[in-house]
Amino acid sequence: MFIQFQSFGHAWTVHRNWCGGFFHQKFQAFAETSAYGLTTYQSGYDETGRYVGTNPILHWYTICDHSDKGCSRPRVADCNNSGYMTDYLYSGPYIITFGGHYYNAHARESYQTSGPHETETTFGRGHAGVVVGDYVVDSAIFSKLDTTGFSNTDITSDSMGVSDAGQITIQNLNGNITIGNATDYCSKYEVVIIKERDDISDAEAERIDSLMNLGIFENAVDSGEIYVSKGSIVKSGLFAHLSGTQYSEIRTADSFGVNLHNVSLSKTLSMAPLSTHEHLSFVTIVDGGFDISSAVISQIEPPVETMMDRTIAVNNKQDILYPNPVSKYLNYKVYSESDKAPISIKAFDLLGREIGQIYSGTLQKGYNTIENINVYNLPKNVLMLQINIDGKISNRKLFIK
Repeated sequence: MFIQFQSFGHAWTVHRNWCGGFFHQKFQAFAETSAYGLTTYQSGYDETGRYVGTNPILHWYTICDHSDKGCSRPRVADCNNSGYMTDYLYSGPYIITFGGHYYNAHARESYQTSGPHETETTFGRGHAGVVVGDYVVDSAIFSKLDTTGFSNTDITSDSMGVSDAGQITIQNLNGNITIGNATDYCSKYEVVIIKERDDISDAEAERIDSLMNLGIFENAVDSGEIYVSKGSIVKSGLFAHLSGTQYSEIRTADSFGVNLHNVSLSKTLSMAPLSTHEHLSFVTIVDGGFDISSAVISQIEPPVETMMDRTIAVNNKQDILYPNPVSKYLNYKVYSESDKAPISIKAFDLLGREIGQIYSGTLQKGYNTIENINVYNLPKNVLMLQINIDGKISNRKLFIK
């Protein structure tokens, strides 16, 4: 099992050459931050009796996500969070908690009148994005990783984009991509050119954007990346040949990375002509945080109860659906601000068609756990749940397996 953060695009802007429905707008900014906690089972068995070993299980979860989209500029998304994380040690029937693990994570994406301005900063247990999945990590390797550093990316440009004729232009790209010197952090800047249609539905556009948040770019036609990790700088694609006055490396007692100085690039893509309704769009991405890849042993599905506990430890008002993916019965833990608050949950497919209501009831003030919501007859696919609590509506993604 191998994981690196550049596999995920968490903080990004999109510049499209067209403007359609609500979800597929011309300018879009997205920012997300996360943090991690550890759970260790001293006996090697979790609460369900499943053997998971005595190595720590590292859990990632979202602290904040924010999106801003529209047919005009500026568009700004911002997440700035800090706090303390809790680790859990299961010793027989007892749970021992270890708190005081500080995290800080800031991701800000904006598309100004001229062009994108992107920044991410993390240290401690923070990450500028969410890493999908829970991972078993080698305790010996993990304990030797240096967590005292930071990641930082701050990039601006006068303008950047791509025409439908395939002409890529980047003008006056400036900034830095750095990590704490000799620490186990990573930081990156990336651009991706994707091909899209202007006649897609809002549901299909939302599906594409959801994939982009995971770093999956359907119909990508070109890209470029600058990636900084411990002792290594990798340039690829559009940025592979940066040198001279446009590019310099940073090596100080505190930081390691790259400075960009008025980088201007122009490239014509070699591609077949676009068909009717097709356009090229320009995506920019920053990402950074603590790099655990060298310590990862395997990925596992997290135990339900520890999933609930660690979510509450991060944010006492955050709700959670579990298990997710699910096959038969779904549980929902949520905080209510008032007594007798009505709640209903409806399921929709990715085309926006309503499948049906799967739950209705009332909540009491405080924490509520709704158990055994039957989803067995729902189609096996990715669905969207519309959760209405006393008139306040939120949407959540659910995977039916």
